[in-house]
Parts: sequence; structure tokens; C-alpha cells
Amino acid sequence: MSAPLDRLSEVIQRLVDAALSRSRARELDPTALYLGTVKSVRASGHVDVLADDKRITYVNDIPIFTGLPGSQVKPTVGARVLIGWSGGDKSQPWVAAFGMEPGASLTQVSTQASALVEWTVPVHRINGDSETEHDVGLGTLLPINTVPGPGLGGGAAVAFGTDCGFSVLCTPAMAAAGLLATVTFKRAFNFAPSGVALAAQTPTAAACLPSIAVTNLTAMISASLPLTGPARFGVMLKE
Repeated sequence: MSAPLDRLSEVIQRLVDAALSRSRARELDPTALYLGTVKSVRASGHVDVLADDKRITYVNDIPIFTGLPGSQVKPTVGARVLIGWSGGDKSQPWVAAFGMEPGASLTQVSTQASALVEWTVPVHRINGDSETEHDVGLGTLLPINTVPGPGLGGGAAVAFGTDCGFSVLCTPAMAAAGLLATVTFKRAFNFAPSGVALAAQTPTAAACLPSIAVTNLTAMISASLPLTGPARFGVMLKE
């Protein structure tokens, strides 16, 4: 082949390569992963994501693949994620792999398991509140039911605190030893927790050592001696 034809063939090849390169740049590779930002979180747990790549823009109502069986996560708006498509099928999008913004990318994690979940680690550390549902009270007055015992003669009993730790204020004085109050927890424990009733926190009942009987739903506080006046008793529970 002559030199002019060789040069012409080289020019044509370069033009073809440039055209293919521009075509590939316009086309989206559905087997690749693309960065995006969560724009909204739906009630179903799916998310709407705006991709960084302008060829994709919005991808809506996407399920989240956590990679852990039985687990669901709820990201915050603004969380950075990776968008992909199952088998390269653009009708089956998914997101995973949250970005490195732990304080701003996740609001809730839930795990449902039908068997024991066990951690084998040398140290277990929680940075932040280690509260359970039983540790959280709503305001000063815990929304649990307290029923005065017969020894109160119809007097009042009010509980302050949470399921795991609360005080019971009993009025008026109790004429005889016996049941002070039955407290129904805001949420039932899985098993009957261990409980301890602390010494009375009021001078009129300081000599009265209370006792407690606990089920997974109630705590019954009794007094060993009559009360000469209003009394406040403390209760601590641990499941």
C-alpha cells in the first residue's frame, strides 16, 4: 500500500476512534456504579437520589441494599450513596455503600432476626446514648399506669421516670404494711427484669424498706412498715 493510502487509513481510524469515544461518553454503562445524593426518603424506606453524572439525573423510589440479612437503614437527606442496576437492567435500580459522613448519613437502623444475634468482640463501645425503648421517658411524668394498693385507703400513687428507673410517690399515709402500688410499664420487657426497690426518699418513710415483685409488664411495690406520711420510693430494673 502506498504511503498516501497509509496516511488516509490512519486518519480514518482516528476519526472512527474519536466517534466511538464520544458515543461511549454519551452512553451510560448500566453495569457500573455511580455516586449520588439522597434527596428524599419515602415511608417505604426507599429513597430518591440525584446522581452526580448528568446523564442520569434523578433515580426515584430506589430500594436500599444493606448487605446484612434482616437489616434496614434509614438514611438522611444529603447522604452520599452508590447507584447501581441489578444485572445492568435499568428498571431495577438499587443503592448501597453510604459515604463517609457517619454523623449526617444515617438516622435509623433496624434488624429483624429469627435466631440469636451474637457479638464476639474484646470490647463493646457505644459512643453516644445507649438507651433502649425502656430507658426513654416522655416528659417528667412517665405515661405508665399506677394503681394504689389497699393499704393506701384509696390514696394516690404516681410514677416518675422510665421503665428502667422510676420513683413512686404515695399519698396519703399508709395505715398498715402491704402493697403500695402496681406499676404497668410503658412497654413490656421480653423477660421479667431484675429489680431493686431503694430505701424511701422521704423522712416520714425512711425506716420503711420496700420490696418489689416484677413481671415482664408490671412492678408491684410493697412497704414492710406502716407509713406516717407521704413517701417516695425508687425502683431500678435491668432486663
